[in-house]
Amino acid sequence: KKAFLVCLAAENVAITGEGTIDGQGPLFYDRNVPPGQHFRKPAHPRTRMVQFWGCKNVRFSGVTFKDSPGWTFWLRMCEDIDVNGITIVGDQRMINNDGLHFDGCKRMRVADSTITTGDDCIIMRANRSPDGESDLCEDLEVVNCRLDSHCQAIRLGCPSDGLIRKGRFRQLTIRGNNGILSYHPLRYLQEGTRGSCAMADIVVEDCDIDVSGSPIFFGVVPS
Repeated sequence: KKAFLVCLAAENVAITGEGTIDGQGPLFYDRNVPPGQHFRKPAHPRTRMVQFWGCKNVRFSGVTFKDSPGWTFWLRMCEDIDVNGITIVGDQRMINNDGLHFDGCKRMRVADSTITTGDDCIIMRANRSPDGESDLCEDLEVVNCRLDSHCQAIRLGCPSDGLIRKGRFRQLTIRGNNGILSYHPLRYLQEGTRGSCAMADIVVEDCDIDVSGSPIFFGVVPS
């Protein structure tokens, strides 16, 4: 309900060019914090910048997306997504300002882009819906990108998700806190569900990962 650019069930849509969309994210937070600490979240919800739902043949290129107050992109149940040459930059003192959030999507490619965020740069999820239509996320390629996150550069799944498969991460330069991470703490479980996220065919190759935390980490918590 709170997003700046919204698209529902559309085909052949794009956001392209060389301009900047500035979400002025820090203005949504309590910035009266000691040096080196995150801004405090406000009591009211913060808007996302781009939210596409059920769309096909989607393209984002050239544009800079700056300081989204919440998730920069939430792409849900979309197909055939091409992201090329974009910049996502968010003040790393903000939280929940994820970069590209692919949720229940199919056939995605991210290339030649730079993403700097306080939260995850790229997320691959299969968030379950009550009708069971979005329990699969598959075929994501991320190539020749620079990722810098105060959290994780790439996050794969959460415990209530369905199946995540065919993720290919190549020729990436990763800096910040953690590199490529899949960790499913039980506190992330949706109410009334059990942990069931499954993954297959995840490939990481030819990446330069220099982070303060874990370069690659896969962890599970017994349910």
